[in-house]
Order: sequence, then C-alpha cells, then structure tokens
Amino acid sequence: MGFFILAGEGRLNLIMIPKKIIKRDGRVVDFDEERIINAIYKAAQAVGGQDRRQASQLANQVTALLAEKFVDRLPTVEDVQDLVEKVLIENGHARTAKAYILYRQQHAEWRDFRHLLVNVQEMVQGYLDGQDWRINENSNMNYSLQGLNNHIIAAVSSRYWLEKVYPPAIREAHERGDIHIHDLGLLAPYCCGWDLADLLESGFAGVGQKVESAPPRHFRTALGQIANFFYTLQGEAAGAQAFSSFDTYLAPFIRYDGLDYREVKQALQEFIFNLNVPTRVGFQTPFVNLTMDVVVPQVLAGEPVIIGGERRKECYGDFQQEMDWLNIAFCEVMMEGDARGRIFTFPIPTYNITPDFPWESPVADRIMAMTAKYGIPYFANFINSDLKPEDVRSMCLFPEEDILIRENGIIRKLTIGELFEQTKGQQLDHEWFEVDNFVEALSLNPKSGKLEWVEIKRLLKVTDRAVVHIRTKDGKTMRVSPDHLVAVYTKDGITTKKARDIIAGDFLLVMRDGSKVLNQETEFVSRELAWFMGLFVADGNYLYESRKHWKKRHRGVQINFNEKEQALIEKTKAVVRRLLNYDMKFIHDPRYENSLRGYIYNSEFARTLEEKYQVHKYGGLPEWIWSVSPEIILSFIEGFFDGDGYTDGKEIHINDQRLAEELNLLLQLVGISTTYVVKQNSQVIRIQHVLGRGARGDRVIRDKLHNNIPEFLVEQKYIRSEDGSMLYQCYGCKTVGFSTIDRWGITTETIEWLRNADFAVVEAASSTVEQLDYDQVFYDIELGKNHYFVHSQGNITHNCCRLRLDNRELKKRGGGLFGANPLTGSIGVVTINLPRLGYVSSSKEEFFTSLKAKMDLAKESLLLKRNILEKLTEQGLYPYSRFYLRQVKERFGRYWENHFNTIGIVGMHEALLNFMKKGIETRDGRGLALEILDFMRSVLATYQAETGQLFNLEATPAEGTSYRLARLDRRLYPDIITSGTNEPYYTNSTHLPVGYTDDVFTALEHQDELQLKYTGGTVFHAYLGERVTDTATCRRFLQTVMHNFRLPYFTITPTFSICPEHGYLSGEHWTCPACGRETEVWSRIVGYYRPVKNWNKGKQEEFRERRGFRPVACRHGQTGRSAN
Repeated sequence: MGFFILAGEGRLNLIMIPKKIIKRDGRVVDFDEERIINAIYKAAQAVGGQDRRQASQLANQVTALLAEKFVDRLPTVEDVQDLVEKVLIENGHARTAKAYILYRQQHAEWRDFRHLLVNVQEMVQGYLDGQDWRINENSNMNYSLQGLNNHIIAAVSSRYWLEKVYPPAIREAHERGDIHIHDLGLLAPYCCGWDLADLLESGFAGVGQKVESAPPRHFRTALGQIANFFYTLQGEAAGAQAFSSFDTYLAPFIRYDGLDYREVKQALQEFIFNLNVPTRVGFQTPFVNLTMDVVVPQVLAGEPVIIGGERRKECYGDFQQEMDWLNIAFCEVMMEGDARGRIFTFPIPTYNITPDFPWESPVADRIMAMTAKYGIPYFANFINSDLKPEDVRSMCLFPEEDILIRENGIIRKLTIGELFEQTKGQQLDHEWFEVDNFVEALSLNPKSGKLEWVEIKRLLKVTDRAVVHIRTKDGKTMRVSPDHLVAVYTKDGITTKKARDIIAGDFLLVMRDGSKVLNQETEFVSRELAWFMGLFVADGNYLYESRKHWKKRHRGVQINFNEKEQALIEKTKAVVRRLLNYDMKFIHDPRYENSLRGYIYNSEFARTLEEKYQVHKYGGLPEWIWSVSPEIILSFIEGFFDGDGYTDGKEIHINDQRLAEELNLLLQLVGISTTYVVKQNSQVIRIQHVLGRGARGDRVIRDKLHNNIPEFLVEQKYIRSEDGSMLYQCYGCKTVGFSTIDRWGITTETIEWLRNADFAVVEAASSTVEQLDYDQVFYDIELGKNHYFVHSQGNITHNCCRLRLDNRELKKRGGGLFGANPLTGSIGVVTINLPRLGYVSSSKEEFFTSLKAKMDLAKESLLLKRNILEKLTEQGLYPYSRFYLRQVKERFGRYWENHFNTIGIVGMHEALLNFMKKGIETRDGRGLALEILDFMRSVLATYQAETGQLFNLEATPAEGTSYRLARLDRRLYPDIITSGTNEPYYTNSTHLPVGYTDDVFTALEHQDELQLKYTGGTVFHAYLGERVTDTATCRRFLQTVMHNFRLPYFTITPTFSICPEHGYLSGEHWTCPACGRETEVWSRIVGYYRPVKNWNKGKQEEFRERRGFRPVACRHGQTGRSAN
C-alpha cells in the first residue's frame, strides 16, 4: 500500500492507501483514487456543482475509510461505492448523493446489459474451446451440443436467481464465496423422493394435453413407466430422483405375468440401459436412486399388492421368491455392464441392511459380487445406527394423534395438528392461540365419570426434545411430551402423573362407552344401508367399465362370499332387493374353494356409495360415520363383522392400518370393548368377552379386560366357608373382575361408580422415553372445564400439556441420502465456506458469530426459494411434480411441505488448519469439528421452531463447490491454506484429508461420531485401489462395519479401468497392460461413478492425492458380531 497525508483537527495523519481492489468479475486490479474523484465530480455536475477540488477532498475521506476498514482483506468495487454514498451524505451533499446513487444504478443496468452481450459470446466460445472449468463442474455431463445448451441456460437461470430473486446481501455472499448456493442453473428444487405406490396406482398421468398411461398391469410396462417417470421428473428438479422399496413393489408383477428368470433379467436389462441413455438436458442421464428392501419390510408385508392400479387379494409378503429373482437379475445386469464392460452409473441402488438381512443367500452373494467388482451400491445401516427401518416408509404419512371434536352439531375425527391449523385464531403469546370459532372436544367429567362435550378455549403449540411412547394392555398407544399429565387411577381416585414418570403397571384411563354423547337422532342413512356399507368395506369392491375411455365409470358393486355362509348370502340378497328392487347375480370363482362373487350391476348405486357416502374399500371410514346415531353405527359394524369377522364374530384381521385404528375407535365409541394388536401382516381387533358361565358357585370366569378394577379398591380381601376353608381371596392379584365381585357380593360404592363410568381402568404395558436432538413440535388444547379429554386411540389425559403430533423433523429422514424417502427430499442446498471463516476469525467467538451470520443468509435464501417454488408449482411450471405431490398439497395446503431446507458445509479440515493450525485428524481438531456441528444443529433447531419449516444439516458432496470456493479463496487470500498442489480444492465436509491413511478402520473410527451429527445426506466411502478379491471378504467387511460402527450410510468404492479393446481392468490403469491403448479410469467422484477425465480440475487433483485403503479385512478379531 502507498501513503498520503490527511489533515484534520489541527494535526496531520499518515494514511495507508490500498494498492489493490477486487472488480465485480473477481479480478484484482490496481487501486486508482482518480476514478473515485471522477465519479463524485460527475454526480456533482448533474446537480449543478463545479468544484472538482471538493470532489478530491471527499475522495480522500473515502480512501481514508477504506484504509481503516480493510486492513486484512482487499475492498471490492461495491465496498468503495457504499463508502462514497456514506461520505456524501455525512458531509451534507444529499443532492449529490442522490445523483450518485442514480448514476450508480444506471451504470449497473448498462453494465449488466453489456455483460450479458459479452458474456454470451465468451460463454459460447469458452465452452467450444473447452476453457471454462464449469464444463466439468458436473461430471455426469459430457462435452456436447446439449451440454452447450445447458451451459447457456444455466448461466441465464443463475443470473435470474441472483439478480431478481435474492437480495443483494445473499447474492454478494454467493459471488464472494462466503456461501455457495447450489443449482442456480435450474429454476427447480434439489432432490426428490417419490411414491412408487402412487405411480402404480395412478399411472404416468396427471398433466393435461399430454399422453397418459394407465396404471401398469405388466412387469415391462411398469419398468417402462418408471423410466419415463424418471426422465420427465428429472426435468423438474436439479438433483436425484428416487423410489423406495423398488423390489418389494415390482415383485408381484413377475408372478402375475408368469415370467421366468430369463425374462425378468431381460426386462431389467432393457430398463437399466434405457436409464443410462444421455437424453436428459445437457447430454446427461437422470440421477436415479432405487432403494432395495431385499426382505419385504414388516410395514408392507401385510399390504395388498397393486396390479393395474387396483389392490389385489395377495399381500407383498407373499412374493419373496419373485423379489429374490428381481434382486439377483438386477445385480447380474449391473455386473455385466455395457457392451464395453463399462459400469452403469445409474440407477444407484441403496440396500437396507436390517437385522434380518439374508447374509448367506444367493441374493447377498450377487450383491457382494457386484460390490466387489464395481462398488455400485450404497448400504444403509439399520443394524447399529440411529436409522430405523420404519422411518423409510413414514417420511410421507406422519403418525398423528387423533382427537374427536364437535362443531355446529357435527362430530368429526381429525388430528390435533389439523385441529390447530383449522381453528387457530389470534396468537396470544409465543405459545398460546385463541380459537376462532366454537369447537368442542370429547371430555371426561372426573366427578361423574361420564363423557361430555366441552368447549375448547385455547390452543397450545410448543416444542420439546423428548417424546414418551405409552402403550396400555388393551393395545392403545399414545405419544406425548415428557411433562404431559396422564390420567392415572390410584387409591385417591383420578389423579395425574407426568408421562416421563409412567411405568408399566400404572392404571391409566381409556374410553369404554361414548354412545350417550353421539348424535342420537341423526340417521343420514337407513340401518339396512349402513349394514350393507359395513359389509362392502369388509368384503366388497367397486366395478368399473373396462372400456379404455370409460375406466373411471362405475358399473356396480361386487361382494365376496364364502358359499357356506348361506344365511349371510340370503340376508344380503334380501337387503339389496329392499334397497334397490334388484336381484343379485352370483358367480363361482374357480380359483378359490367355496368362493362366491355377488354382483349388483347398478352404476348409480355404486357412484352414490363412493361419491356421496364416501364409502371406500381402503383408507379409513367415511367421515359421516362419527356423527350418526349409535344405532346406525352398530348396523355398520354388524355388516363389517358379518363380512370380515371370524371366531364367532369376536375377532377381525385388517391389512389397512388407518381403517383398523378408526374401526377400533368407533367400536369403543358405541360401548364395545376391544383389544388392539399389531401383527406382522395385519392389525387385529378382538372383542373383549367373558370366559365361562359365571353362575354363583360354578367355576371362576375370566372377565373382560375393561371389567377389571384395581385390587386396592376391593375392601373384602377374602371369604371363608363355615368350616374355615378359603373360598375366595385376592391377595397378590393386580386386578379383580366385576364378575368375581358380583359372585361374592363384595361391591362398594366406589366400585359401582366405576362400573357405571364411561371410562375403564387399564394397566400400562410399557412406557419409554425417546430422546431427540431437535425441537419437536407438540400441540394441546385448553378446555373450559373438566380438563380431561379423549384423544389418540381412546386414551384419556389432562389438557394443556403438550400432546405430541408433528413427527416430521427426523434425525435421519427425508432430506437424507438422495432424498430417497417417499414424497420428501430437499428444496435446495446452501454450503457454508468453512475455510474462509477459519482464516478470517481470530477467536472462537468470532468464528461462531460469523458462522451464524452465514447460516442466517443460507436460511433466508432457502425460504425465498421455497416460496418461489411453491408459487411456480401453483402456476403449473412443474406439472408432473404438482400431480405427484397432490396428496401433500391436500393434506398441508403446500406442495413442498415435506421437503427440507438443506444447509451443508465444506472444508472442515482446511478451516481447522487456518484457524488453529491443527487438522481434523488431530484430537483437538476433531473436538472443535464436533463442537461446530453441534452448534449448527442447535441453530437449525431454532430455525425450525421459528419458521415451522424443516431444516437439515448435510455433508455436502461438493463436486464443483470444493473447487470453486478454493479458487476464490486463493485469489482473495493468497496465503490461505487449501488442499491441492497444482489445483486448489477443499476436503469434503468433515472427512479426513484424502491422503491421511490407508487403514480403513482408522478412518472409520475417526468418522463414526462425526457422521452421526448430520441430519441430511452423509456417507462414508471406503476408497479402494482395486476390486475386492472375493465376495466372502466383501461380506465379512460389510458385516464388520454394520455391526461395529454407527455411521448411517456406507459404500465400498474400488477403482477400475475400461480398455476399449479388453474392457474391464481391476485398479487404476491409464493405459491397458495388454494392448497399451489409452483407458478410462473410473472412480466415485462424490455419490456416483464417472471417468476421472470427466472430473473438474479440483476433483482430479483430489484423486491424484487420494490414498486408497489397503485390501479390506476384519481387524482385531472382528467377525461381524455386534460390539455392544
């Protein structure tokens, strides 16, 4: 820097003049104060000023401020112009300042226009000449005309985001490199997990004036629709497109088509080849992830299969053999590669490694062989991580606590979250809300023991970091916050305990009979029609027209019978004749013994049932059923049990969880006590009944569970006969039944009060507290009186204590790996440049303050993007996404509600080196890295609480980001520490430096705790120099990792080469050992395999410095057994 003397306040000051300045395009040029003088003088002339000397004096002040403020870094042009405005205003030159601002704006607009013209020319020429590094920013995109088109479009889209959407602070932070906003080149979301079941039920359709496909009936058709789906939906998103349970959902098509193994493999080969044709914009293939279950998950095993858009009689658990064929064929096709032996980059399969994973099976053998050769799959650790198998299926339909309400005389069942959203009024403080209309909840009067409707006065919304799961012996479950007051029956009567203090054996309150609070006179339908509706839900189906253009038209109704049930058949015929004046038609089904189908060919009747009365085979009960009289409800239940009940009508098995839960609640509402059991393939509702005859003096009977009372209420503990022998005693008993009390005449006033109450007392079977590492939302109500209310599955607790509902904010869901879970994903990703923070921060406090400021900018940018995407989706810019997200829209009022706002990091290792001169491989460095991640998690939790939106923390793959940010930092701060000798790059997220160790277990032990801190995408890649020698070694290594480490996702990544003449070569060979020809060296750049020559220069430098792990094997006697 140079110097000049500035006079002021009677003394002379020596000022250090900046030597360099950063231009808008990032170039560093010489500082020239004359340009500041000229700019001020021109602005003054515009308002009549002529004093150039004064302009020079003002410019001196600007230079002095620059010297004062920019000691440690170079100023930018924008910094200088901001200070010019400040100096003009502070010196009383308001008119000149206004003219300068106008001058600045006009020049900016002209500069943008000129830049656009020049930039287009440079952009095209730079691409054609191969000079622009961004050509290889995405290695999935080859040099091509399509690549050029995408290059130009991406540049225009980027300017739109930065100039029109984001405010200057966010734009400048991205352009400076403080943060990196991903996927600016596309006006679209990041990654999307879709619901394969929805595609199979709806077909590839939903967009007007476009070709539509009916739901697939055949295996090849399903694969074709999936391929079309991925190519089309990839055009509406920037990142990965994913389906879960691919093998589970497609296996039934194989049996229905009668395919043999050879035909299955051929179909999958066509599918995989189709997915790898580069017809996506930019000469790319779609970025596809498929999650494979390998073993049918429990949550799907009992679900009826979908063929041709219809639910069939068989369940997914019946098709394990076909599932095995599909997985074996998939692996073999992937192992064979293309005609040259090249790997198929997509789809990337993710295998769920669960405790029941079949390690010793033909399927596992093929998976291990594929992994040993190409390293294709990802493995999700469901054995020893905090991932849960049920989480994979629950990202789209959240477990919510139900509540019964009455509004304008209509009784409804809805979730407490829906109640909050539909009725919340003015916010009273940060937790409490008014209710904007008159709504009542079903409440227990603790004095009378009766149920009543009581007005809801206020609504509560709070957060907590733990949830308590409670289950009673009759199968009822509820999830509440730890401090929620649960109704408990003790020697002192009804009292409360905090949920965290509930233990097995506590007596809890559940609804036994709510019939007196139902709408006694409301009929809505006749009893006979209600009976028929119940029968239909149990054993019926709708008939539709088979003609192509009329498939949605009703033809009639079908009821399935066992021909031995002649009484039921005759009753049904008589009811139909009275309702419709119609004689049913019957056909024997030759496929099943004693199967008889009854038909009612009446399209108007079928349409009325489905559209007016909302009667459906699956998905729950019709809404009106809660608001009719007990007699109508009982008729409906009778019809259902006539159709689906067995063991003398005392038990039903249902494969529809929502229907089972609603029917169970409905039964209790009309006074029928039940026990609810969740089995592997179904939900079982058992009607509680008395065992034995119960006459006085006869053998003792077992009473209904809801007829049992606590033993401590019985005052007379034993009875002896005249000769002194013991006739009865209840010492050691936990409960005593009413039948026993009646038999021996030992009742009391309190016992009779309980007998006549609308609630029953049931023991708690279990109570567990789950600790969370995020702020979970809970809702509650405040009643006008009583303060005990009915919710969930008939549970009764005290109000105003944070009843849990929203289960969206999950530790390892949704925005995780590839956004793979159904109907979730990520809106966008913003990465924080950690090395720069480490370089400019002089203390830990300054580091965390700066980090929080950058995260705030990232949050603002993501929320802006979310709002833009929501608006554009409404307008139809993403027509297929809008259709396949319709269920989310219907449920929450917003299409992208389930998608996360993702904030990631890059370069933790380099950040630590710059900040504390110690890398992440050191104890101190790793400790600070963990502290930084914990800090970021706490900030994200605050964002969630403040906005009601989902945020997650990601280990950003940083394919291009790691190079872009390192290049910017080298330019701005020449002495900043980066990785790379020839080209700078930053190490991905919190990984070890790539050349640190060749011992995979050293790396795993270092990374295990760090990987668990991420709530979004993160994975450990075991980079190997060459293929694993045999599948047994691969299997043992994977078992060791899954059982002894907690990290959630893992890959085995060998390097291999492809010779145009000799095909696959194990290891890194730049020329073929056999013929000497140039080869393609392949490795995993971030999440997927591409030739190294396609990588950007930064990633190529990383590959050169990468130290592959030694051949894998178990260590320290580890054999795959759990280390717990």
